[in-house]
Amino acid sequence: GLYLKTTNMAAALGETDDEVLREGWAVKESGAKFMGQHNWRKRWFRLVLSESVVTMSYYKSKTDTIPAGSVRLDKTYCTRELEAGEKSKPNCFAVGQLIDNGAIRTYFISCETEDDKNEWMAVIDTAIEGVPEKAEKRRLTVAVKKKQQKSKSRSSLGILFEKGAAENYHSSQWRLEQWEQVCKVIQSTAWKSPDTKNGVSVSRFSFKEQDIVVLKIDGIAKAPPEVVFTYLQRATRCGGKLDYAFRNEKILEEIEDDPPGCVFQREFPVPLPRISARYLCALRSWVPPHCTPDGSCGLLVLSTTHPREPAP
Repeated sequence: GLYLKTTNMAAALGETDDEVLREGWAVKESGAKFMGQHNWRKRWFRLVLSESVVTMSYYKSKTDTIPAGSVRLDKTYCTRELEAGEKSKPNCFAVGQLIDNGAIRTYFISCETEDDKNEWMAVIDTAIEGVPEKAEKRRLTVAVKKKQQKSKSRSSLGILFEKGAAENYHSSQWRLEQWEQVCKVIQSTAWKSPDTKNGVSVSRFSFKEQDIVVLKIDGIAKAPPEVVFTYLQRATRCGGKLDYAFRNEKILEEIEDDPPGCVFQREFPVPLPRISARYLCALRSWVPPHCTPDGSCGLLVLSTTHPREPAP
């Protein structure tokens, strides 16, 4: 992230083609402490898209042309709900690194209403994800790659993403087989571009193996499987650090036999021009250590369809 206190003369004169995605008043936690505590200050926030660069700036006054501060939101940033007791302000959310290593500042913002908070979070996350033109370009690129790869033999990773969840997810054996395949993928040697900070490593799977994004996040701190499993369950609950995909979900079917889980449906509203709402129907299955021969455990999420799934 880049912290700025400068401005551009053309921008100050209103001569740029910057697109203001959202703006409005909110209360921000100060970066520095006073008498051992953080202050909260009311600021005018403006989220701007300029040549595919997303910037969140805040001003002391609505009419100011020079921001009190700005942060460039690249794809390492995201928003999240706060955990219970994390901050005392109402309708508060955080904007920070996807993997919080403590070196980059996290911004805590309190909005006037719950709806205002949810709209800010949706606009920021969607803007970071990409604008419609880039999404379309990426879609066409993937289509070309798929045609090129049809004549090639598929890698072992391809098994993981083959269709069949809608017909097979009731089978506990099938769910465990999918988990075993995930574990094989994790141990693969085809991971590229590793980036390690403070003991956390992020890498992606080679695009030569698969034309979709597959990420792996590793930590070097050892912990018993039961501890990791409990952390994942808490983090994906409402207000947890990994709850984004499950906010306001609608449970379509519960699955009680081991490994337990459910089929859920989630709508992602996108308050940006030319982008319609996104819908997700997926199987979420918790795989506890006692279900696997090697004691591995975690969360398995696969897209699927369901008879009770509402039509988009």
